[in-house]
Amino acid sequence: GTFKQVIFGTIKPTLTGETPHICAKVIGFRCDKQFVAFDNIQQIKLLIQEVRCLVWAQALLDMVYTFIDDMTSGVEIPEALSIPQMRFVEAALVVEQGDKGAIYLVEEHIRRDSEGPFKKYINNNSPLPIELHDDQDNRRADFLSFTQHVQYWLTSKAIILSDPQIITKP
Repeated sequence: GTFKQVIFGTIKPTLTGETPHICAKVIGFRCDKQFVAFDNIQQIKLLIQEVRCLVWAQALLDMVYTFIDDMTSGVEIPEALSIPQMRFVEAALVVEQGDKGAIYLVEEHIRRDSEGPFKKYINNNSPLPIELHDDQDNRRADFLSFTQHVQYWLTSKAIILSDPQIITKP
């Protein structure tokens, strides 16, 4: 199996203009209880898959927001029905300067002290949202369930994003 090693740090300029906190990920394997990073060619092959997933996930979410905009054009939405605004983390594949040229997937680091604890809204094994203790969290969970239905319908039953790990404050 493969494992990820995560290195936390800061970056300037920032990826999003908001937070300089990042995590850099390297993929490797365990050998004699030690983490061994894959070579650069294997890093690119594996990490580019994660980048592609993030790009596709954001595109699917954007597709839902476009659908909502189209369906609600010219209609005033009451505050009680406001649409949660979410997005995926910003990420980039980066190459270290120098002879080694190590390859990393650099992502925004969602900090618990500023964003709150991680919340899971939908499990992989059920289309139903998880029942949470907070009304806002339940609305987000319901919205994410709605996004799955819209994605499934708009892609002619071809695609569904089953386990979004998403930022709730774009």
